[in-house]
Amino acid sequence: MKLKKVACLGLAAMVALGALGCGSDNKAADNKAGSKVTGSVTGSGSSALLPLAKDAASKFKAINPDVSITLNGGGSGTGLKQVADGSVNIGNSDVPAESKLKPEVAKGLVDHKVCVVTMAPVINKDLAAKVKSLTKAQLTLLR
Repeated sequence: MKLKKVACLGLAAMVALGALGCGSDNKAADNKAGSKVTGSVTGSGSSALLPLAKDAASKFKAINPDVSITLNGGGSGTGLKQVADGSVNIGNSDVPAESKLKPEVAKGLVDHKVCVVTMAPVINKDLAAKVKSLTKAQLTLLR
């Protein structure tokens, strides 16, 4: 299975859960006409994705002030475990679900890719004088 960068639900799902999971079947455009979206959404997981989720929550709440949104970090494993056991609605992860959960549990989750996490190795100038290149495999071993 291809690498899943964001397990379960994320930014797009937060909006969908907020609009659909909070008990309203109205479109967001209808909300501007006076319909109310109420309820609560909980999420946890990747601390790397937490700022993105908080930004989406803030924008969603600006349009839907009667929705309660609670977001916590805790790491990808926490988010995956909690969404799998139903204790949160959204489990943010920047690693494949299979890397943190049993295969049968991971299969029960739905991934929504909302972003790509990139990284770049940075080294000090003393080391840069000695090391001119590293392969992806070598970088992976530097955990």
